[in-house]
Amino acid sequence: MAPEEVEDAGMMVEEQSEDKSLYEALVAALTFLSQRSGQEDLLASVEQAQQAEDFMYLMSLIANGYVAALNAPVKEDDDEDVVSENFEGCIQVIVGVFRMVCNMETDLVVDIASGLCANENLGDMRMRSLAFLYNSLPTADSARRFKFLVMLIELSAKLQEVDKLDSVFSRVPDYVKGYDLNVEDKRILYSRCSEALKSTKALEKALEKALDFNIQLLETYNGCPNEELDSVSDVAKSSVVDAIALPKLFKLDMLLEMSAVVRLKEQDNANLYRLLEICVKDDLAVYKQFYAENGSFVDSLGLSNSSLTDKMRLLTFATLGNQSNELEYQTIQTALDIPEEEVEEWVIRAISSGLIVAKMNQVTRTVHVHRSTSRSFSADQWQPLGPKCPFSLMGSTVPNHSDRFRYSRGRG
Repeated sequence: MAPEEVEDAGMMVEEQSEDKSLYEALVAALTFLSQRSGQEDLLASVEQAQQAEDFMYLMSLIANGYVAALNAPVKEDDDEDVVSENFEGCIQVIVGVFRMVCNMETDLVVDIASGLCANENLGDMRMRSLAFLYNSLPTADSARRFKFLVMLIELSAKLQEVDKLDSVFSRVPDYVKGYDLNVEDKRILYSRCSEALKSTKALEKALEKALDFNIQLLETYNGCPNEELDSVSDVAKSSVVDAIALPKLFKLDMLLEMSAVVRLKEQDNANLYRLLEICVKDDLAVYKQFYAENGSFVDSLGLSNSSLTDKMRLLTFATLGNQSNELEYQTIQTALDIPEEEVEEWVIRAISSGLIVAKMNQVTRTVHVHRSTSRSFSADQWQPLGPKCPFSLMGSTVPNHSDRFRYSRGRG
């Protein structure tokens, strides 16, 4: 089954008026395009091609005229709303002609899409028109639909309109399956999604989604030769740094097992890998010792020692909760290296973060932990649970690390 159409989220154009013939609409469109591009003979050339029944040439004239007009210099007296509306009308007419002549099966539609992506003026119109063009392709035309999908993502980043594609990002698994993408195309899609989302910079949820796509990208390199792993070393490094930096992301163990990340140890990134290990396995005291010895390195990554210390406090709290279900205030104070009066505040923060389910007893100055999140859970750790469980936790029923990573982040 082909993926759903790209939801235009306000970008869909109005249907062509039923009381106006396609020919009349084409004449009006060509007149507008001629005025914008300065191609005074465009209409006459199209009419000659029609009379000669040279429809492929006719379509090329229309496509080239549209692209030329689209990227012509903006006029001082332009009313952007009116110009945008006219261009959107033109793309509807062009799609109507192309459907009638060849059912959209022509590389000229790629030329038009490229023209829409070539400039940033009238950005909303370009996004709407490219989405309309994508939706106008036959559902069986997976190759072009995939190409246009990638172009739409790239254009959204260029125009800083990434938020308009939320529904697209959420349906990436459908596109991967529906278009039966090979490994290379998956890598392209994951990479473009991540790059677009990271272009928003300040939005934490967007950065979380970007990291998710980078994780999926890196998964496609598991087991690959070193030269292929080296080609994504920058992605591996940035993914590790982003995962460490995101304040609400506490499950990082899946990164330790990825071939491209493990490869970092064999290059000049042993310290980065060690920092990741600390965030997965160790406590605040170990991190503080690491920072004392490698503070300039941590700072060079753009990481905040203060923020990372707070994150390690929460992770340390999770470890304490796994070690004992009854914690004294003094134990928490020592492990988190905080003043006694801040213990209850950190209990509340740990509960709010979802890392623990617990109840404080201010009389006995203890915390009863009902549940605490495991910071890492390897396949080997499932084995001791087998005899105790009424159902199988082995083999394919165990979620893979990527799934657990997405589930954990989804709750945040």
